[in-house]
Amino acid sequence: MHAPTRPYATAAALATVALFAACGRLGYDSVGEILDSDAGVGDPERMASIAAGDCHTCAISGGAIYCWGCNQAGQLGLDDVEPRATPVRLLTMPGFDRIWVGKSHSCALRGGFLWCWGDDTFGQLGLGNLGGFGSSPVRLPGNSWSDATLGYTHTCGVTGSGDLSCWGDNGGAQLGLGVEGGDHPDPEPVAGSGWGSGRGARDTTCFLQEGGSLWCWGLPLFDRAPVAVDTAVYRRVDVGGDSICRVTDEGALVCSCADASAGCSQLDWRQVGDATDWIVTSSGLSHTCGLREGGSLWCWGENADGQLGFGSTLGVPEPIRVGVSAWLAVSAGAHHTCAVRGDQTTWCWGRNDSGQLGQGATSEPVLEPVPVVFP
Repeated sequence: MHAPTRPYATAAALATVALFAACGRLGYDSVGEILDSDAGVGDPERMASIAAGDCHTCAISGGAIYCWGCNQAGQLGLDDVEPRATPVRLLTMPGFDRIWVGKSHSCALRGGFLWCWGDDTFGQLGLGNLGGFGSSPVRLPGNSWSDATLGYTHTCGVTGSGDLSCWGDNGGAQLGLGVEGGDHPDPEPVAGSGWGSGRGARDTTCFLQEGGSLWCWGLPLFDRAPVAVDTAVYRRVDVGGDSICRVTDEGALVCSCADASAGCSQLDWRQVGDATDWIVTSSGLSHTCGLREGGSLWCWGENADGQLGFGSTLGVPEPIRVGVSAWLAVSAGAHHTCAVRGDQTTWCWGRNDSGQLGQGATSEPVLEPVPVVFP
């Protein structure tokens, strides 16, 4: 394995107390109950079976893709631009096992082939084009894709051999290509090898390498090419609209603000409480949800649309448990959240102005989890 030869990034001085009071999605000082172990919680493939975006949602059920919500750029993959308030099955072959969505584009994986659709303004579909959109899935070149992540307007994919490529919007150097600016409509290799799972958001992208080292890129917090965050070992990384969270090898959760537009000009990593049983987190624009061992689901941050799921619009600065059920997967969208329960049912809550909760109609925000019925 050959990592990029870049200097280690260092966390700067502590941000002000006021900043972190405004950034409650970081979840500091939390405590919580631990449930018995539940196989399948936070499994990478299961986590990638539900994906909440800006105002649309996609899921995989029985190998088939279903999407619902807004559709102005064809991000539902239904060969039109009409919104849907209930899940609609895409007319594609079955056998898909992972799906991801960005602000207004979507990608899914089937047998090493990566299919993408939706907004292509910045070339984020990876098809060599700039501008316009694609309202039905199109297969990218290559047949060895094994993982991917979609940022707001960019995409990154990993091959089975651990090679990483990124494409789309590079205005904040979020593609990790060593340059800033420009749109890149074709997959371009990122330096390094042994890449694993990762997450992308606005102008920041982070990936784990083989062995658990964490590398991030994107301005102003990181560099134009991958930078090793520190020398620790991590299990998972999550990047949201204004935060980065990582699960350590011991199961602790460490988060930092990560949005310059919200006043975060420096990293300030802090552990979320004392719990050491975190499995995975998922962050939206300004809220975060996470799974702990046994499948308990916890959410925190801004909550104006009920995206935290506990029956209120009150934002909270530390994790609050959502219900008493065991959950297998969770995905936080911009202002809504969807999750898969232990009985394999899908539930959504939060903003529903575009039908992104899959309830059959648009509505005022929904403050608690409601089931999504698939046709």
